[in-house]
Amino acid sequence: CTLIRNSKIKFYKNYFQKHAQESKKIWSKINEIIHQKIKNPINEIFLNENGQIITDQKQVANRFNNFYVNVAQKLVDKLGKTNNKYQDYLKNPNKHSIFLNEIEPDEVYNLLLKLDVTKACDIYGISPKLISIAAESLTPNLTLIFNKSFKLGQFPDKMKMAKIIPIHKADSKMEESNYRPISLLPIISKIFEKLMHSRIMSFLKTENILFKKQFGFQKGKSTEHAIIDIQAKVVDALQGGEIPCCVFLDFAKAFDTVNHSILINKLNYYGIRGESLNWFQSYLNERKQCVQVGNSVSSFQTIQCGVPQGSVLGPLLFLLYINDIAISAPQLHFHLFADDTSIFYSHKKISQLQSVLNKELQNVSNWLIANKLSLNVSKSNVILFRPKNANRNKMIDLQINNEPLEEKVYAKYLGVYIDQKLTWETQIEHINERLIKGNAILAKMRHYVSRKTVLNLYNSFIQPHLDYGALVWGQCAKTHIEKIEASQDKTIRILNFKKKDDSAKQLYPISKILPIKQNTKFILGKFIWRTVHSFQPTSILELFETHNAVPSDREPDKEFFKMRLPNQRIGHGINFVVFAGIKLWNQMIPNEIKKVCTANLFKKQLKDYLLNNIDD
Repeated sequence: CTLIRNSKIKFYKNYFQKHAQESKKIWSKINEIIHQKIKNPINEIFLNENGQIITDQKQVANRFNNFYVNVAQKLVDKLGKTNNKYQDYLKNPNKHSIFLNEIEPDEVYNLLLKLDVTKACDIYGISPKLISIAAESLTPNLTLIFNKSFKLGQFPDKMKMAKIIPIHKADSKMEESNYRPISLLPIISKIFEKLMHSRIMSFLKTENILFKKQFGFQKGKSTEHAIIDIQAKVVDALQGGEIPCCVFLDFAKAFDTVNHSILINKLNYYGIRGESLNWFQSYLNERKQCVQVGNSVSSFQTIQCGVPQGSVLGPLLFLLYINDIAISAPQLHFHLFADDTSIFYSHKKISQLQSVLNKELQNVSNWLIANKLSLNVSKSNVILFRPKNANRNKMIDLQINNEPLEEKVYAKYLGVYIDQKLTWETQIEHINERLIKGNAILAKMRHYVSRKTVLNLYNSFIQPHLDYGALVWGQCAKTHIEKIEASQDKTIRILNFKKKDDSAKQLYPISKILPIKQNTKFILGKFIWRTVHSFQPTSILELFETHNAVPSDREPDKEFFKMRLPNQRIGHGINFVVFAGIKLWNQMIPNEIKKVCTANLFKKQLKDYLLNNIDD
């Protein structure tokens, strides 16, 4: 056994040394060692049609294409009735219209150079690497074509073709619905879309069109901003003696059910008119797709609705499509990340809370039906956050379209488990499970790879779980943090080939890894630095408006500022990111680090400081 083990170690070490610069081969071999399943296209798929097994791969490919092309319309056909029209929510059209600046050759050239050369070939078999190599030669003609397209308001038909590859998600491999469609579009079309995207986004920002609490697909906004904003609403309500409630809505195939006619009218409403509007109409109309299974390719079919999957403009078009959803229920507070929707409302009386929510949720449903979007009521749910003195046995009865919404003790929203007491206990359990699995992988791989590679594995399998959402869960009870602390201590011992009874403390600086408490301070410190320098979304900056940085009486130099701590009447507020962040900024981060003006230098100095002060 020892001989076999040593032979394996020698073989894998030689392999990783030989392919040290080839990340794909390294990760392929790592996945082989740890038995990690990779969701690659399946060369042969059999489908079950009413008990009959379809084995002919051409038929299978056509079946998939029929399914993908028609699934959205089937959902739309099942929608309920409403007297409302989508135009009812579009009362104040933008007075200004977009003007498309001419595309410069440098724009095209720079985008061609930035192509990810590791990506797969497109629908026409063209590789990004080839395009990148030929960038200089291609730029003049592409610039000419793109500008002519803008001027004529026409999107080239050859750029509207897509090839779909079905990737199995879970459950039966014989059902089309259990496969995720991965779309391969022409590379050149994505370059073109980026040029339009930058112009549209610039116009939307200038005109302040996008809903303020929409956190999806925008530079400088993230899922964590959405979660922080929800937490802020809950904490404010609890401190005001109200009962906060969050409803998490689940849309069915939202991107696929976008109605093209409604979308075009909304673009016109927001100021995308003339040839620009014609261009988008051309971009959406007569798009075609085929499906490839192994070596078999289906016939092409025309896509009747939805924004193009895998495209650059698709997500932005979807944001504009649902931009007016909040108008449907003015008493509610919406938080959006693309189609991930949470709705907030609070009241001192649970009876009034229930009454308002039921009324307004029906209004939301009417908006969805008018806009031909489907809601999964069975997958939607609600959390009632109760103050300490509230009756915890009293339930809330919420319905949409006469279907009950399930009240839950916790719900997963944007990858974070939010519980009704804001203890973050479920989230901590989830993180700890991830760390335990990650530790098993590291314990196996450390024998086969270099220290550099094993640290890269740590950054892949452990660090993301310690980072994501730490702004909200990082201030939870000490007993919860200690669970993660114990697992991370085990991690650091594994990385350094130490025994379980060896001290972990001195191993963190050696490995340049922050222990969980210091890591949370690091993340919080970066967040506050970005807030102080106004590099946050408006909704986040507003949370700090009354606590702005002011010069200290003892240190009047503005570079040595402090921030005003908010008054907190209940425990939830003390654990809130605003309170915790300001406290960290005022009391724990040295002034010489606070006054650093560049993000990268601030991060470096703060991390070095925290590594050298692990006891703090």
